Amino acid sequence: MPLAFGKPPKASLDVLSESVKKIRHSNSQLQATEAAINAPDPESPHQVFSVRLDDLASGAGIRHAKPVSWRYLMRSDANEIGSAEVSFNEAATKHTFAKISRGPFDTGTVETLRNIESRPEIRNGVFEPRLLKIPALQTVALWLKDQSPFAQDFIVPIAPTRSELTAGKLYRTDEFESALQGLAKMKLAKKNEESN
Repeated sequence: MPLAFGKPPKASLDVLSESVKKIRHSNSQLQATEAAINAPDPESPHQVFSVRLDDLASGAGIRHAKPVSWRYLMRSDANEIGSAEVSFNEAATKHTFAKISRGPFDTGTVETLRNIESRPEIRNGVFEPRLLKIPALQTVALWLKDQSPFAQDFIVPIAPTRSELTAGKLYRTDEFESALQGLAKMKLAKKNEESN
């Protein structure tokens, strides 16, 4: 199997389970709607990593990406796809329920996972799926972390994405970073100007 999902800690799973139970027993209309989502698929947990704008602009890129949460893909009774996230502190000792969502990045993750497994670059290796977020650029992508000694990671942007990227395209890490580095430098320079 080319995709090897990570194993979340028990503390994360416990927080997820308790939080979903609380939402299901809530009287709030919004929460009741979200609570239609069933228990998480045990085959799909993956870590979420965040990349800072300055790291992308400097060329440090995803090597400096920080793990921020565990994400669990979920399905409603009507087969709608959503996700739940459980964040954790820097030492990964405290886990906190972050959110339940249902939107394009959730369905996009499932479609991307399904589409990439047959790609020769992926089929012949073992990759850990991770979610990569670049909040300052409103960019979300699937990060396929190579588990082999060759370590050729791939990044697949999830739609909707920036015009500098193509959703669903398999990028090598350096290609992905190069596509966004100029924009990151420009945004960082503008941010620095505004703060002066």
